[in-house]
Amino acid sequence: MVATTAVHSAGLFQQTFDASSIPSKPDYEFRCTATVDTKVLETSKVIGVDNDGPIISFSAPTPNDGSFGFSNSGTTTMTVAKTGGTTPTRIEFFYEHAVVGGIVSTSFSVTNSPTFPISVAADVSALFVGLPVTIKAVALDSAGRQGFATFSGTVSEPNFAPTNIALSTSTVLENSALSTFIGALTTTDPNTGNTHTYTITSGSDIVTVIGANLVVNGDVNYEASATKSITIRSTDGGGLSFDKSFTLSITDVNEPPTAMTLSTSTVPENTGTGTTIATLSVTNPETSQTITYTLLNSASGRFSLSGSSLKVLGELDFETQTTRTIQVRALDNGASAQFVDASFTINIQDINEPPTLISLSSSSIAEQCTETGCTAQTLGIKVGDLTTADPETSNTHTYTLLDNGGGRFQISGSELQLATTTLDFEATPQVTIQVRSTDNGSPAKSKDQYMIVAVIDIAEAPVVSGSTCSIQENKPDDTFVCTVAATNTQDDVALKFEILSGNPGEAFKINDCSGIIFVKTGSQLDFEGGTTQYTLRIKITGGIATEIDQIINVLNVAEAPTITPTTLTVTENTAANTMIADMNTYWNDRKINPFRQL
Repeated sequence: MVATTAVHSAGLFQQTFDASSIPSKPDYEFRCTATVDTKVLETSKVIGVDNDGPIISFSAPTPNDGSFGFSNSGTTTMTVAKTGGTTPTRIEFFYEHAVVGGIVSTSFSVTNSPTFPISVAADVSALFVGLPVTIKAVALDSAGRQGFATFSGTVSEPNFAPTNIALSTSTVLENSALSTFIGALTTTDPNTGNTHTYTITSGSDIVTVIGANLVVNGDVNYEASATKSITIRSTDGGGLSFDKSFTLSITDVNEPPTAMTLSTSTVPENTGTGTTIATLSVTNPETSQTITYTLLNSASGRFSLSGSSLKVLGELDFETQTTRTIQVRALDNGASAQFVDASFTINIQDINEPPTLISLSSSSIAEQCTETGCTAQTLGIKVGDLTTADPETSNTHTYTLLDNGGGRFQISGSELQLATTTLDFEATPQVTIQVRSTDNGSPAKSKDQYMIVAVIDIAEAPVVSGSTCSIQENKPDDTFVCTVAATNTQDDVALKFEILSGNPGEAFKINDCSGIIFVKTGSQLDFEGGTTQYTLRIKITGGIATEIDQIINVLNVAEAPTITPTTLTVTENTAANTMIADMNTYWNDRKINPFRQL
């Protein structure tokens, strides 16, 4: 049998034997001899060994103070389980501890027909702290065979609950990050060697404990509450605890505004300058502060701010751009000013805008009337196509004439047409009309516009008439004969006159501007021997050239007789009464009877 000796304080010894390999026997005697100085002390104990009976074992006591200790502040619960062997019919428990002169074994519990596991209360309150104690259980079966189990320990100091908790600081900045250190925890405990575990029983929404440090565990918000009550529990190793409440003071910090909003983000296009379209607001934790709003991006000067009011400052045109983006800064007036920036998309709402311009593809038409009268033409001659400039590019348009130019024009679809056959440039060189273009939007919008249609002047021939005039023969050069009768129908074109034919010997000439005919070669005007009637073909140009016949009669004039001087030659010795010449006399260019012969 192997023995192990353990030395304990206060001069006490404990001997442990392994009897698993020795024969069963109920009366083994064990002796222990101790020599102190020269004095010999001896003690003995009879122990039975039965390795054939019930087999039982202890589990750890409850409470377990220290290393297999037994608290002397009250009872300790000991539990025995049957782990093998025969079935016990009786079990008895003993205290065993050393005393001067030996070992005391005291029975404190007997149970017949036990049910396992079985628990008993071991009261060691009468024993002093530090004394080694063995609890022994002896189990007997119906044949009287025994099984043993022992559990040894020392009597421990009684455990007392903690009496106070201290927190090194109870102030925390609002908005502190998670796990930010607040203060250190310490516990006052009668059992000075105890260690402690801390838990939060109230207020765990903002704090927690890591080890012995109180740290931030949630949203620390001064505006919600300037103080926060928490309760901390300190639990010692024996399971005893102490609770204490603390009031944390939250230090206010200036927090920036948050959650900027715009009351509306839609504005109709073409909204007038200075119109308030929306109101800005922010969520500010610092409720007593005032907020100043500024535009960081005004969408190229299209918006402005007045206080918290967003106003229109520039043109808003849906057709140019359907949205505009602005950026706003909200600045508080805290000691350390804080701000928040936010961008907003402004939706430009489309509205039906009126047309802006009516155009006519051709704004002129030729006149229908000339000096010869008005041309018979079919009504509805196209002047030009009407088109409309409209911001609403998908709109279609209907055209009406508010002023048709005195009945001269009409509209068919989008065509401006002629409605008369008496359009005369000379009478009316241009006609003013008024056109209305109405779109198909909702509601419909229209544009009224005056237009001028130019009447194109057609080149017209001068109004002339042939005539007959006379001039006496033998008139000198540059003598006025007559004026060609011509009326100019083209105010902007001068008449031009020209003799084309019928003027032999260039007897006449004409002023090319005035149409006055003069004698050019007077010697050609000889009634008796020349042309007595001229038919001049005259061309008159004025827009369109025309030709007429101008008849000029040469009038006879009474003239004195004339004798043409003649040199005669006579041969000498010519006989008397011989005719040597026939003397002719002319009057008005006609030969008359000779009145004398030589």
